[in-house]
Amino acid sequence: MLKSIARHLVNRAEKRIGVELDYAHQIAKTDFGLMSRYGKIFGFLDPNKNVPPLAYHAARIRGAAAADCGT
Repeated sequence: MLKSIARHLVNRAEKRIGVELDYAHQIAKTDFGLMSRYGKIFGFLDPNKNVPPLAYHAARIRGAAAADCGT
């Protein structure tokens, strides 16, 4: 039951962000406790769910570019 709920949540996240989360599916299949901890740790990374997709992804790209400390 818990694994099916976790699978549903991962599927919903995949549809929302448009990226396959194979690693999250594997975590959900393997250990639900680990999946719940994973969700708590990374849940804060996506607080703006009601922002237009183009603005959201542009901000993420800009943040990644600003954090790049390569040569």
